[in-house]
Amino acid sequence: KPDLVSLTFGIRITDRGVTLTAERNAAITDKVINALKDAGIAADDISTHDYRIYQENQQTLPGRYTVTNSVNVILRNQATLLQ
Repeated sequence: KPDLVSLTFGIRITDRGVTLTAERNAAITDKVINALKDAGIAADDISTHDYRIYQENQQTLPGRYTVTNSVNVILRNQATLLQ
């Protein structure tokens, strides 16, 4: 019977200007992490990784940047899974 679950998901923002895009991504990442903590997940079970910034080269998005940040969450409490 499994006793923990590991989830990884990404937060991706595309906007004009690298600073604005990075700030927006950071703000959303902070909100997600705080919501996970408020749901009872321990801070030690939440981590970020694979932070990337790149300039879009597609003709439809000239001058825009994309920032991605992955969040990994370990769920140790099966009751948390059912909420």
